[in-house]
Amino acid sequence: MYFTVLHVTEMTDLYHKALGKLLFYPYDDYHIKGPYLAGSEVKQTDVFLGTVRLQSWTCEEFSLEHRWFNFSADAILEAIVAEQGLRLEILLSGNLEMAWGSLDWRPLQAGQYWFSNFSATRLQFQPSSAPQILVVYLPESWYDQLAANGPFFQENQFYALVPEMLTVLDDLMHHDYTPNLHRIFYEKCCRDLLFHHLLIYGPKPILPENEPVPAFVLEADAIISADLTRHYRIEELAQMVGTNTTYLKKAFKQYFKQGVFDRLQELRLQQAREQLLQTNMSIKDIAMEAGYQHVANFTNAFRKRFGMSPSKWRGEKGM
Repeated sequence: MYFTVLHVTEMTDLYHKALGKLLFYPYDDYHIKGPYLAGSEVKQTDVFLGTVRLQSWTCEEFSLEHRWFNFSADAILEAIVAEQGLRLEILLSGNLEMAWGSLDWRPLQAGQYWFSNFSATRLQFQPSSAPQILVVYLPESWYDQLAANGPFFQENQFYALVPEMLTVLDDLMHHDYTPNLHRIFYEKCCRDLLFHHLLIYGPKPILPENEPVPAFVLEADAIISADLTRHYRIEELAQMVGTNTTYLKKAFKQYFKQGVFDRLQELRLQQAREQLLQTNMSIKDIAMEAGYQHVANFTNAFRKRFGMSPSKWRGEKGM
């Protein structure tokens, strides 16, 4: 892969000379402070407007790449990836804006991740933001496993890291295992990240062919998803989808592996987690929008689900 500098804010003659394809040279890994991908090949480029450092670890099945950027002026880079296939990309720290193809710029903050198969990505940086991105190049065999039950991600969708994923990433970038264990350890970490993504955001489980999912179950889920502030009584919901309460509860739990109320709570908390990361709404307003009349109840439910309070979650993500 390579980077091309497309634009900087201060277009002086000196900056013009910095535009174009960035050339990298080997960099001694003992100079690295902070996250380090042990066993990786390290390269760096220094130009007038800043620094880009790459740590690349590769085996025959998959590969990892840690990207670190630090610029003294607003800058736009284009990252060109030669490898075909799907990538999992995670913003470990800092903030930036990103765009693919003709799509509009999207703001990103630490703690978000996304899937991409675009060969070209535009990245926009602010001075001293120093964002770090971890990229996992997924092999085709993994993709087939992940997609076995249907699409497991949405294009151009950003997701929030859950605490379990943060723990995996911390282990990944701060371990001291010997080189003979690197591949096994890195594969475990990558699969753990994908596991937790599927657990939260993956496709709904598919029932055996002889037990098709009743349409009223999907209809009931769509109804409660459309307005998370409303709490439906099971009798009311059953009447709306044309079935009885006993059959709705049994089929709903069989399909979603949780009851109607638990499903509603999960959807509310997922929405709240995204709002804490992506908006400046107050915790009180987020709680109200999620159907909680009291912030204390919302805080307790959020802590039980994600392992920390809403304020701590937002604080650790830099909001």
